Amino acid sequence: MEDAARRARAASRALVGASCETKNAALAAFRRHLAARRAEIEEANRQDKEEAEAAVKEGKLSSSLLKRLDISGAKFDTLLTGIDEVVQLPDPVGQVTYANRVSEGLDLYRVTCPIGVGLIIFESRPDAAVQIASLAMKSGNALLLKGGREAQRSNAALAEIDDDPDLDTQDVYPTDDFGEPEKIDILQPVRVPQASPARLVCHQGGGLQDSEV
Repeated sequence: MEDAARRARAASRALVGASCETKNAALAAFRRHLAARRAEIEEANRQDKEEAEAAVKEGKLSSSLLKRLDISGAKFDTLLTGIDEVVQLPDPVGQVTYANRVSEGLDLYRVTCPIGVGLIIFESRPDAAVQIASLAMKSGNALLLKGGREAQRSNAALAEIDDDPDLDTQDVYPTDDFGEPEKIDILQPVRVPQASPARLVCHQGGGLQDSEV
């Protein structure tokens, strides 16, 4: 886990200076990859749902978690459309959100910039992995994703992009295998636990701003 975190930190440094065109190209490659491997991803998702259905019948898993697992059919189409929508967004990096002339020759600016590395906990929603990854690419951030064990096959299939020359990925770890996040504090990731609505932290030159989506 610590090795993955260090690789994510190194990737975040490379992403800092990426242009909007470069990030959009990566998003387009990500979308192409998912579309090309749709059958494989949906099969992995089918296996997760089949196992989850048995767990629900045995009282080991809630029905609400089972519903969140599905990424087939129209839901998969929505994932692809979501990536297209992120591509169309303006570059969130380098936006001046505040400016003030402190004194003659001294101007103060607050400018948006990447956080660096985000540790995102999304549990049983494999679609969240795609949504989060898309937003991270657009905002120039690297990720460590912590997914639920009940979606392990789906998450692994979504993250399996090592064969695409335009993309690179970190592993998506099931919750039980992730280890203890406090052990990677030296890398200072921003942690986002599963929540509804999700709370995101956007780094701006003057400090941290907490916002809801």
